[in-house]
Amino acid sequence: MRASQLLSSCSPAERGWEWNYLQRQTGNRFAQTLPGAERPLFTTDGQRMYAIGTIGTPQDHKVLVWQLANGQLVHSLTHHARLGHIALSPNEKLVAVGDIAGELFVWDTATSEKLWSRKLHDGRIDG
Repeated sequence: MRASQLLSSCSPAERGWEWNYLQRQTGNRFAQTLPGAERPLFTTDGQRMYAIGTIGTPQDHKVLVWQLANGQLVHSLTHHARLGHIALSPNEKLVAVGDIAGELFVWDTATSEKLWSRKLHDGRIDG
């Protein structure tokens, strides 16, 4: 809990990749309060969390977007296959998701529109 408090006190202007990495390391607490979330990513302003749905839950095959101030799920982007990895662009305008079939998908974070997809290989895209 103390790590989360320290991270929250960091000015948004000073948050870089290290801040995001440490947020992900402390992010396991969201599995209890925001069910179905795996691999959480936090926006640099600390207002939203992006995650992939947990296998075997109703959230499977989805990219989930939560408003952290109230814990409300604000978007659920459905995909046709199980997801393996998620990443935000440096400007946080795009979210990229790889699936277990080797496809990469890119969504616009403002509109939730799927912008691009490409089959990269036959194996899982996972980190």
